[in-house]
Amino acid sequence: MISRYYFLDWLGMALGFVAMWQLGNRDRRGFIPFILSNLIWILIGFWISSLAMLLGNLVLLGVNVRGWFHWGGQEQRRREAA
Repeated sequence: MISRYYFLDWLGMALGFVAMWQLGNRDRRGFIPFILSNLIWILIGFWISSLAMLLGNLVLLGVNVRGWFHWGGQEQRRREAA
């Protein structure tokens, strides 16, 4: 079977690849598809009762939200100090 989860698993994977591409190109907007991907995988984790998938993606969700808010912070602090 190609997808047991109404293709949400494929969507989550695709969003993760898009996010990695954008962040690799130093584009802050890459955190948005990563956050959406994490939310999809959290949903699937609930669906299949996988505590590891659920907790792992909750941690990654926190890391991605933190990354969104801290993007470019060091450069901005350097400019303010100069």
